[in-house]
Amino acid sequence: MTQNNSQEVRLQHDALQRSVEELLAIGHQYFLPEAVELLRRTRDKKRLSDDEILLLTITAAQAARAHYAEPGNRSAKDTLDTILHVLDHEDVIRAEYNKLYSIFRGMA
Repeated sequence: MTQNNSQEVRLQHDALQRSVEELLAIGHQYFLPEAVELLRRTRDKKRLSDDEILLLTITAAQAARAHYAEPGNRSAKDTLDTILHVLDHEDVIRAEYNKLYSIFRGMA
């Protein structure tokens, strides 16, 4: 991997981590304590596993959904924008494909 590719991977990882961390600002009550701990433990990792990426993504989407369900907290558009912001990372899409292919290979 060239240095430019390595930096690009790190920036994508950082962007995903920042996106999920930003959701903590809406309140820890929308996250399982284990999800907050996963975020803390993966914060300084150079590369996240597919499982870590997918769990952080689902956790972020669930937190946005839970926050939206509280009366008067957000508009549906804001919630959808938040969820799309987290889902729209190359790492998330790659992790999803890797997991799908892994499952299908295991079923063959």
